[in-house]
Amino acid sequence: MRHLAIPALFSALLAPALPALAQDQTAAAEQRAVVFDVELYDTSGEGSNPALEKRIDLVSDELRRLIDASPKYAAVDLAPEAEHIASLGPLYKCNGCERDVAKALDGDVSFIAVVHKISTLILKIQIVGQNVATGEVFTMAGADIRGDNDESWLHGVRWLARNKLDL
Repeated sequence: MRHLAIPALFSALLAPALPALAQDQTAAAEQRAVVFDVELYDTSGEGSNPALEKRIDLVSDELRRLIDASPKYAAVDLAPEAEHIASLGPLYKCNGCERDVAKALDGDVSFIAVVHKISTLILKIQIVGQNVATGEVFTMAGADIRGDNDESWLHGVRWLARNKLDL
């Protein structure tokens, strides 16, 4: 009888606390992720294309959605710092200025993605995840894509998120 009483006592004491413990663990695992808009580094010499702006918005939204859907991250709204972000120019050239923005947005991690357009056929996507407090890069993923169109850009971002970013 004693052996049964001890587990029953522990169950009675711990059972009410288990949902709170599980909730705390989930909250602790989810980090605030500042997912910046995808940027274009164009060395193709092909000139500007109005479809590119829409494509950048499309893949930026998709990357943000994929990161937010991960149990590890909760995407942060960039709107409070949108003007400041726009004033910085390309973040891939700003030598760490994105960390200040991510800190202002109370982010734990940040993600920057760049599409390097070499030509209409050859493009590269690189995504870098960084710890906001330390500046340490915790993930970096890149892929070559073929075709300057919505489908190939989306496929590249989705493939990287699924296979390389450990979301």
